[in-house]
Amino acid sequence: MNNVPSFSVVIISYNGRDFLRKSLKGLEQSIWHPNKIIVVDDHSSDDTGMMVQKEFPYVEYIYNENNIGPTASRNKGAGLALGEYIVFLDNDIIIRPDSFERLISFLNATKDAGMVGGKLLNERGEKIFWNMGHRHNFIRQAIGKILYFFLKPFLEHSTRARDFLMNFSLNYWDYDKSILVGWVIESFIAVRIEPFKRVRGFDEQFFMFHEGPDLSERFRKIGYKTYFVHNALVTMLEGHSHLPAKRKKMFRVSTWRYYRKHYLHF
Repeated sequence: MNNVPSFSVVIISYNGRDFLRKSLKGLEQSIWHPNKIIVVDDHSSDDTGMMVQKEFPYVEYIYNENNIGPTASRNKGAGLALGEYIVFLDNDIIIRPDSFERLISFLNATKDAGMVGGKLLNERGEKIFWNMGHRHNFIRQAIGKILYFFLKPFLEHSTRARDFLMNFSLNYWDYDKSILVGWVIESFIAVRIEPFKRVRGFDEQFFMFHEGPDLSERFRKIGYKTYFVHNALVTMLEGHSHLPAKRKKMFRVSTWRYYRKHYLHF
């Protein structure tokens, strides 16, 4: 245990008290223990704070007076972190005893890694298809830009046109080995604090969705890579605080913002 790298855990939560309780209990079973656990409650109304303070008094609990979103909440928690690394968790993620050990060991040993993400499994043990993926290649970028000019008159009013264009972001990957990837989603990731601070954390223009892939791109631009760690396993409880229609709308907005920012450059 004396050789465990120093790290903090930041968990964001919004009206997810029961999920958060399970997540925090999972942390208690970890082989590697963080220097600090920070919960950022994004203006919940379900007595999350009372539960945390009563059942997990060692956790640093922050309550947002307004609903600022998960991306800004992650940055807020990161500002209180101690150590070399930060692990970001969603409140519906249940770690295994060796999840932190495997994720942070890989990051610590891989000097060009700025961010690493573990393998997400649902409650049935199935893989989450949007866990991670690869960047566009040149041909995809060129085709995407050509399509943009043809589809431009329809993009503001047609979700089908936007979806067709953004399908060039679809990727293929291998879940059975740890590999270099273009991006990982933010549900279970670890970052080096130094480059994270250098890029000023997550881009808060992404209220929700795509803040992880965006961070991967900005790390890449300062010389750091993103890796998928296949044996750092966690379970995603599939609990959502927002209605499906609202989530779908936020996902579309963030996907389009990400695509424009990194592949169309306007």
